[in-house]
Amino acid sequence: YDILVTDRIGNTGVKVIEVARRVLLPGLDWGVFLTIAEREVNKDYYVLLAWIIVLVIIVLVIGLIFSFVLAMLFTKPILRIVNVLDSSANQMASSSQQIASGSIEQASQIEETTSAIEELTSMVRQNTANAKELSNLSNKSTDDSESGFKQMESLYEAMNSINSSSERILLIEAKRLQKRLQR
Repeated sequence: YDILVTDRIGNTGVKVIEVARRVLLPGLDWGVFLTIAEREVNKDYYVLLAWIIVLVIIVLVIGLIFSFVLAMLFTKPILRIVNVLDSSANQMASSSQQIASGSIEQASQIEETTSAIEELTSMVRQNTANAKELSNLSNKSTDDSESGFKQMESLYEAMNSINSSSERILLIEAKRLQKRLQR
């Protein structure tokens, strides 16, 4: 059985793979010869690769848009709330000092009011700290989405490397078969 596998440019200028084999039948010296365009052999692979790339790009774009929208939706209002709460806390602290410097006759009432205001100020400051922490978490989410984008770029490069390796393996196998046939 003689088998010949070649990888060449065909008559139409298209890269083709050819396979030839002698058929041993008594009294006949026949052979079978098959030529197929390489792009036909790899067509499904390239279509799948194109779909994967398109889907990866779509997922990345949607993820980035979603991350930025979430960051915008949470960060700006939180910062505004933080500023308003901080301003309110300062005003309340200032008000409590003014009330405390008021008349001596109302000292007991002022102490009660001051205590309530200080407790409220403490709660406002705690809310401010919580809002700042939420803002930091929102920023971390944006950073994580950018990290995901970089990882997808690495995946794309790895896919290209695998494609290149499989083409080299196909050529090596073709040459090995050709050497076997020449023996």
